[in-house]
Amino acid sequence: MKKRIFKRMIVMCALVLVFSMAAVAMFTYHYFEQRSLSMLKSDAVYIARAVEAEGTAYFDGFSAENRITWIAEDGSVLYESDGEAASMENHADRPEVQQARREGEGSAIRQSSTLSSKTLYYALLLEDGSVLRVSCRQASIYRLFFDMYELLFIIAVCVLLFGVVFSYKTAERIVEPINAIDLEHPEQSEAYDELSPLLYRMITQKHNIAAQMQQLRTRQEEMDAILANMREGFLLLDKDRKMLAVNRSAAELFGGKVNQLLGKDLVHLSREEALLSAAEAALCSEAASRQFTRNGRSYEVMAAPVFLSGTQGGATVFVLDVTEKAQAEQLRRQFSANVSHELKTPLTSIAGYAEIIENGMARPEDIPGFAGRIHEEAKRLVQLVEDILKLSRLDEGNISLVWEKVDLYALAGQVEDRLGEAAAKKEVTLRREGEAAEIWGVRAVLEEMMYNLCENAVKYNVPGGSVCITVRPEGQRVEVSVRDTGIGIPKEAQEKVFERFYRVDPSHSRQTGGTGLGLSIVKHGASFHHASLELQSEAGKGTEIRLRFPVGEEPKQKNCLS
Repeated sequence: MKKRIFKRMIVMCALVLVFSMAAVAMFTYHYFEQRSLSMLKSDAVYIARAVEAEGTAYFDGFSAENRITWIAEDGSVLYESDGEAASMENHADRPEVQQARREGEGSAIRQSSTLSSKTLYYALLLEDGSVLRVSCRQASIYRLFFDMYELLFIIAVCVLLFGVVFSYKTAERIVEPINAIDLEHPEQSEAYDELSPLLYRMITQKHNIAAQMQQLRTRQEEMDAILANMREGFLLLDKDRKMLAVNRSAAELFGGKVNQLLGKDLVHLSREEALLSAAEAALCSEAASRQFTRNGRSYEVMAAPVFLSGTQGGATVFVLDVTEKAQAEQLRRQFSANVSHELKTPLTSIAGYAEIIENGMARPEDIPGFAGRIHEEAKRLVQLVEDILKLSRLDEGNISLVWEKVDLYALAGQVEDRLGEAAAKKEVTLRREGEAAEIWGVRAVLEEMMYNLCENAVKYNVPGGSVCITVRPEGQRVEVSVRDTGIGIPKEAQEKVFERFYRVDPSHSRQTGGTGLGLSIVKHGASFHHASLELQSEAGKGTEIRLRFPVGEEPKQKNCLS
């Protein structure tokens, strides 16, 4: 506070000094300007009388500090004290001369081009119609400041030094009574009358805080041993549903503060139906369990009655985060169902063909075809198992592969070569664009991601279509884009295509031999490399999937997921 007062007073002193010096200088300059014009007028009147009496003879041997010009009625110069009159130009257009011819006298001030001086003119009309003009030079205000800069600087330094000392002393005197306030006994402090409301509020607040602290200390000592290390939310309610104890986990979950909730009704913490319902059941002597979701997470509320001396005195409520458990159970069920379904289809086909051959129902010429189908279905099973294992390793981070610098453009070339034959069979043009761009990553995972994207682009393309793989650096990121001219993805299915086993057209996918896990591997691989994933597609017009990888730095541990 003292520093702020000191700084503001110094600034005020400086501003007052600057404005005062400027005002004094302007006033002084204007005053001397008017004095100079008045002296020019006096000289002009005196010289005019002499010229009217003696004519040009008056100027013989004449010497004056000011410049004198005698101008004839037609504007020609009859006499010039600073030069030859004959060589002077016509002065009929001079403002002061024209004013003198109209009004009997005239004046003008003209600034020099350098702004270092200006000239003051006074003209007087004589009886014969001629004009006598007297002029003198005066330094401009800028020149005046320049000539006086040493004096002004000394004055400014002196004033500022005085201001510094005065401001420092004044700030100390202002702050001293405030600093002297006894916070333990503010009622005994002597300060300004203006501080009386503050002192009164301090006294009142001090008493309130002391009472609250004692109350909180008692309750805190009773509950610390139970609540200190609990990660679960915990509430202790009285029979009127008021909160006697709230731990930090519960307060943070519902966006409240512990010290603002104690003693208040449960609705001040949350209006969540599951919480209120479980608490009401417990207060009616019935243990209850409820579930609810909040901010995308799942929670379970368990409430039980509390009895004191055979009479119910309240209830305890626990709030447990069961998100991982619920998600794991849901994923387990979904995964089990999907895997069972995906394995059942090829196994049923294999069993059917094998049974036909075993029972001798197949003609000899059909056996190679049946064997080929059994082989294809077996390959599908192998591919499905491999994809499931890949996803499992990505989910668990159990990838013992080496992190290294990978050129995504070169990797795209390898994928292009691998899919060349499949693209040719589909009559699809496969090309690569862009330039070399390196990132830190696991080569096998990156290759699998790019291969799956390109393989899908070829599989779901149309005869005569094209697939373009583009790799380009973008500052601290590298973008990989796979764009095709295939059948596209309907808008309602675009958010689901990265889910495991999801197929837009199951019949078409099985005809092409897909497992439904390719894009899911891409999604998990992108998460593994901290890359963003974006899909743009329109049914019948093709699809574009873009991955943006951070260039990143060399990981400290290259042989595991960190």
